[in-house]
Amino acid sequence: MYILLEELKLRRNAIIVLAFLASSGKAGFEILLGHRLPKRSDFLTLILHILASEMDIEASECTQLPEIFKERTLLIREALILLNRLASNPQYSTPVFRILTNSRDVASLTLDVANRLSRKGKWLWQSDKLTRQIRESEIVDLARVFKKRVFTFLGESLS
Repeated sequence: MYILLEELKLRRNAIIVLAFLASSGKAGFEILLGHRLPKRSDFLTLILHILASEMDIEASECTQLPEIFKERTLLIREALILLNRLASNPQYSTPVFRILTNSRDVASLTLDVANRLSRKGKWLWQSDKLTRQIRESEIVDLARVFKKRVFTFLGESLS
């Protein structure tokens, strides 16, 4: 349990660092959007994979420790805040959405994550009041905003 909790904290802190990088201006955005990771991946796709993986793990577990659920909730929240911040930036939203939809696999992953997170889940009984509130309102709202932005971009790019 301790290792899993630390891994979740590390992932969340990495996303916070990426958010800081994105907020540091043009150079930070260019690093975030343009830097290629091993296996021809990028930071945005990696974030989507993390979100999908955490949702899959959560869906497969009947019960989970409250500390794990809370840390996973905070990780998902930070990732959605970053994705929405990037998607709402007037100067960088188009490049962000091009990355998130540049291939069938990545576009499918983007839509899957947005759709799954924008629904209220059945897991809410497992958590404390604050974590439940974050899940019921913040995460669902952030995911719905992100989903709307993705669909708006896809609609505009098709017309």
